[in-house]
Amino acid sequence: SGIPSGWSVVEEKPKPEGKYMTMTVLDGTEGTTISPTIHGTISPLPNLQYRVNSNGDWTDFIVGTTADIQVVSGDWVQFKGVNESGIADSTANYLYFAISGNSVALSGNVMSLIDGIGDTTVIPSDYCFCYLFSNSNVKTVSSDFLPATTLKNDCYSWMFYNCTNLVQSPSLHVTTLASNCYAYMFRGCTSLTTAPELPATTLAGGCYSNMFNGCSKLVNAPVLPATTLDERCYNSMFKGCSSLVNAPELPATTLTRECYKEMFYRCMKLKYVKSLATDITASNALYNWLNMVSSTGTFVKPAGVSYETGKSGIPSGWTVEEI
Repeated sequence: SGIPSGWSVVEEKPKPEGKYMTMTVLDGTEGTTISPTIHGTISPLPNLQYRVNSNGDWTDFIVGTTADIQVVSGDWVQFKGVNESGIADSTANYLYFAISGNSVALSGNVMSLIDGIGDTTVIPSDYCFCYLFSNSNVKTVSSDFLPATTLKNDCYSWMFYNCTNLVQSPSLHVTTLASNCYAYMFRGCTSLTTAPELPATTLAGGCYSNMFNGCSKLVNAPVLPATTLDERCYNSMFKGCSSLVNAPELPATTLTRECYKEMFYRCMKLKYVKSLATDITASNALYNWLNMVSSTGTFVKPAGVSYETGKSGIPSGWTVEEI
């Protein structure tokens, strides 16, 4: 009249509710440790609560005092907090989530760390989510994890830095960017093969700088639709993307200072570039941008525009096509 002897008993966990930032532990043999941590100093400490496998009460997490959260495959943890001024002051002082052991999937949305619910779409401060999951074992991120409609300077910079198991990134749907907003966001994500779509047409200084630097498995680059550039906007964007074969079309006709600097540096398989720029005179706009690419390839440019030959121009050995 009960559970047969010898049977394993597995209790079904409830599904997480609400828009709260959620980390679900994926299958694996290890346990997982989640440790909210302060780098540098933040005063006052961020307001933070969490709950594990429960849609009930929340527990305060006091960074530096509360014990790390220990979970296993199939467990999930939700976080929220009311932090109307954000959770970072600079790239030296910020809150981040150290995650080790089994990989986790991120869902819900990050804004529950700001309004305690996940409804707001307003990022309150510069640097707000910088380094938030740096060096952590994050594997997938739901498409709606970053719902903000207006960005701030450096708000997502370094966010997934060195997440070497990341294979699925969030949607980046905002069309008007802020200075350095995505800088270094996926640097060192060596398992990422496909970049998120980047629909922005209004750029800002350094907005995509080093965004995919070191993403050595990236083979699918995003379309870059902007026709008006800003200084450093694409600086080192795909640097070290050693699996990238085709560059996205570059439709801008006027370059700006350092806009393409080292953009494809060390993209050793790169074989195709189409640039529509006719004014390429801006300072260091093309510095080293095609250094250490494939020895053969095709470069497409407007007729009559004189690019240099070599690492800061058209690679030696490439075929030139004019349009």
